[in-house]
Amino acid sequence: MPRRGRLLYTPRLQLALFGALLLCLIWATVLWESRRIHQDHLDKFRNELVHLSEVLDVTLVRQIGSLDNALLFLRAEYLDHPEDIKRTIRLLREGPFRDFEVHVTVIGKDGYPKFTDIPGQPAPAYLGDREHFRVFADGGPDQLYISDPVLGRLSKRWGLQLARPLLGKDGRFLGVMVIFLPPEQLTRFIQTLDIGTDTIMSVLSARGALISRSVDLEKYRDSRLDAAQLAEYQNQRAGYSLRHSILDQVERGIAHRWVSTYPLLLVVSRSPETAHAEIRGLKEVLFVLGGMISLVVIGALWLLGRAMQQHRKDEVELRIAEKAFQTQEGMFVTDENGIVLRINSAFTEITGYTAGDIVGKNPRLRSSGRHDAAFYSAMWARIRTTGSWKGEIWNRRKNGEIYPESVTITAVRGADETVTHYVATMHDISERKAAEDQIHTLAFYDALTLLPNRRLLQDRIQQTMLASMRSGHHGALLFIDLDRFKQLNDTLGHDYGDLLLQQVAQRLKECVRQADTVARLGGDEFVVLLEELNPDATVAREETMAVGQKILASLNRPYDLNGHAHLSTPSIGATIFCGLQNSREELIKQADLAMYKAKSAGRNTLCFFDPAMLQQDGEATSDGR
Repeated sequence: MPRRGRLLYTPRLQLALFGALLLCLIWATVLWESRRIHQDHLDKFRNELVHLSEVLDVTLVRQIGSLDNALLFLRAEYLDHPEDIKRTIRLLREGPFRDFEVHVTVIGKDGYPKFTDIPGQPAPAYLGDREHFRVFADGGPDQLYISDPVLGRLSKRWGLQLARPLLGKDGRFLGVMVIFLPPEQLTRFIQTLDIGTDTIMSVLSARGALISRSVDLEKYRDSRLDAAQLAEYQNQRAGYSLRHSILDQVERGIAHRWVSTYPLLLVVSRSPETAHAEIRGLKEVLFVLGGMISLVVIGALWLLGRAMQQHRKDEVELRIAEKAFQTQEGMFVTDENGIVLRINSAFTEITGYTAGDIVGKNPRLRSSGRHDAAFYSAMWARIRTTGSWKGEIWNRRKNGEIYPESVTITAVRGADETVTHYVATMHDISERKAAEDQIHTLAFYDALTLLPNRRLLQDRIQQTMLASMRSGHHGALLFIDLDRFKQLNDTLGHDYGDLLLQQVAQRLKECVRQADTVARLGGDEFVVLLEELNPDATVAREETMAVGQKILASLNRPYDLNGHAHLSTPSIGATIFCGLQNSREELIKQADLAMYKAKSAGRNTLCFFDPAMLQQDGEATSDGR
């Protein structure tokens, strides 16, 4: 009895220990993931705030740069035409100043305003003691000066003074040109950005004064960093910290960066409460998920414990009926590694391979070499995905002959869905392929010369015209007619005429590029289609003439017609084209008319189409009626 108890409890105890270990692993993973979520979300919060500070930096620089460029333009216009300053400002209000509530003031070198567009005709006021005047009066460099917020003596409003010096051609100080900008204008642009209501952007001067703030600007207008706070920011060009705000003592993530172009400090802050809320929510989901997984594991272990009391039977059987196997179609079976296990008699009849030749080997020994690795890779990917593949393959018979097969390959799976075998059925489609090739040849090629016929020529002309329209290159059509060909047929017979036509076809193909087309329309009429000629019509005509001269020289050589020497000459008509200006039929007619012109000019020559030929052809037709 004790032994039986030990035999009964040992597997269960092992399963229980495994379950306890698995549950410990699950909850260790839950705790580790909880810490990771906490850190990742704080990192994400920091990265988003740092990235936002970079985006706002670029936007702020673009905003100030726009005003500075306008100020430079206004200064240049003022120095050349001071009397036109009002007109220039009106133009700027339709352009760079359009989105800003700004005013322009010109301060003379004596410190008194010489011009201002502040409404209400403010009373004259001395501005020579203002910092934005003194910095240039004392010889400061010609660069944009941005003041701390000051109460304007002319506008009676708080604002920023964006200033540049007025210098004479000899470099003498003539005064200062100032753009008055309300502080809130610097941060107004972030209202169009989707950054959340809890995000605050502050702009401070290099001296630590608050210049602008996107929230509660009036409340913190006179705020200024103390020396220690300013030094802390100056230690890093850009940085991040999670701490209480200097202004309102609220805990926020704070990203700061010194603006890349101007001496300004950009501070972007946001409360981390949203991030903390997301962390809490994700942790709750994580712990619920951990509990659910634990319940699933406990249930699965219970079912597994019951299953361990039974024997598992795994049968792998290849279900192929013998009658179905011995069909008219060739069939073979392989194992999961593709090694042939069995073939039927039809396979031997088709391929010549017997069971002794191929069983135990891989079917690839019949490969024709016509398919690349990508073809077979795609075929097996299809079989692994869908369980079967059907298509056409070129294979090799035992005697070395390459032939086409229609093949279906099917994967056979066992009870556990693992592939155990592959079954392939095949039949020889050589006759069908030959019939298809013959039909294609009869439909598109001349039976005597094996050149493209009229039908295929028209299709290639259309394709060349479309390609010409896209590329801008010219094409050309040469219509070739053999001189006195009927006389050859009448004297020596049609067999000799056919020999001549075959030799002419061969010579024409030797005169053109592989991309060009040589076609036979019928009788002794041939057409040559030239592609990708020069975009310049004159050069394209010269290229066509060169090909035509080559054809004339080739076709003027003697022909050997079964030992009978024969001389023949051609008459050639040519037309060039670009795009779809003419139809296919019109191009053939143009080349035909040019060919008749060559005939009338004494034969054995080349003539180009001239639009006047159409009128002459029309008159000849009319006279014929």
